[in-house]
Amino acid sequence: MTSTFHNYPDTALVDAIGDLDGEIKALQDRMKDAKEEFTRRGLDKALGERFSVCRSESVSWRLDTKAVKTAMGEDWCTAHSKPSLSARFTITVNKAALSRAA
Repeated sequence: MTSTFHNYPDTALVDAIGDLDGEIKALQDRMKDAKEEFTRRGLDKALGERFSVCRSESVSWRLDTKAVKTAMGEDWCTAHSKPSLSARFTITVNKAALSRAA
C-alpha cells in the first residue's frame, strides 16, 4: 500500500510531520479539557446525538524497578529483562524559517 506521503520530498515530509504534531497537540489539549469538564460535572455515562461517552476508572500496578534491583540485584534484573526496540521522534520548530516568513 502506498503511503499518503510517498511522493513528498524530505523537506515537505518533515514539515508535514511538524504541522501534524502541532495539530495533534492542540487536539489533545482540547480533549483533555473536555474530559476534565465531563469529570467535573460528575458524569459517568452520557449520550449525545452522535456519540456516547462512558467514564470508568481502573487501577494499574507498576513494578518498582529500583526496589527490585535493590532486593534482587542488578545482575538478576538484567537476566530477567527483555530488551525492546522503540523509536522516538523529536519535532522542533525551524526558527530560521519562521524568522524568514515574518
